[in-house]
Amino acid sequence: MADRGLDVLEKYDFEVKRTYKGRGVIMVDTDKGPRVLKNYIGSGRHLEWCAPVLEKLNESGVINVDAYEKNKDGSYVTESETGGRYVLKRWYPCRDCDIKFYEDIMSAVRNLAFLHKELMECEAEKQYTERPIREEYARKGRELARIKKYLGTIYEKNKFEMMASKSFGEFIPEVESSINFADDFFSGNHIEEKLCHGNFNYHNIGYGDTLGVIGNFEKMCYGFQLKDLYTFMRKILEKNNWDIKIGYGMFAEYDRVIRLNSEKMDLLYIFFAFPEKYWKLMNGYYNARKSFFPVKNLEKLEKLIEMNSARKNFIATIH
Repeated sequence: MADRGLDVLEKYDFEVKRTYKGRGVIMVDTDKGPRVLKNYIGSGRHLEWCAPVLEKLNESGVINVDAYEKNKDGSYVTESETGGRYVLKRWYPCRDCDIKFYEDIMSAVRNLAFLHKELMECEAEKQYTERPIREEYARKGRELARIKKYLGTIYEKNKFEMMASKSFGEFIPEVESSINFADDFFSGNHIEEKLCHGNFNYHNIGYGDTLGVIGNFEKMCYGFQLKDLYTFMRKILEKNNWDIKIGYGMFAEYDRVIRLNSEKMDLLYIFFAFPEKYWKLMNGYYNARKSFFPVKNLEKLEKLIEMNSARKNFIATIH
């Protein structure tokens, strides 16, 4: 990308001081501040849809985001001489979120709440929405049932397949329970869908001198904002053996900005109750070449089963 795409920088209204490689991007220092150049694959419709929202977020004064920047022709997507397509994003001097430090975890949650609060005031046409939770979980439940049936046809199982076959008895009831709870919840409750980040994790948050910096809004959509919180929390808790103190520290940090009432906690319970990482691992196995399934996935399954008791203990405290 560094060799093929840098010519596109001539199509922007700034002076380039230097460029260097970032994580899957090219970092660009300009006379108007830092920018990020990224390869772009897509129709451009989602980009056009979310660009005004990102601009408004940057005007809020409470959070900085990597808003898209137009080229001299007024387009967000720029084509290089070799036919590559790129987008340029605004960026800010910041350090990465280091989840080894408790304060960095709490600061990430606090900034997510700031983001959600600002997004509540933003509007866009509902062109992009998440699939309904009950429908999503039912689909994944069917996929797990299909995988279970497939494993039942294998006579000589490897270690992963033997362990996976035994694990269904523990995890499939969790899927069924989360679907039933979702049915009950949505029959009597209504939490309005708002704009969400769509893929909030610790790789997408940094800390500047005064404000948090949030990036990678490629999956922004209308949905339940609490799913952003759940997604971040789940990954943190998986790395900390579902430590209840850390979990409730994150709840408390978010609650300081946006109130987590009983209805919202019930929705979070639905998210946590579904064994998402287990489904992801099993689905990855089923869609991979069965003859070449990495040994590390056996280790992942072992760890999932080992931690599931701590996970269920945490979930039980929510509801």
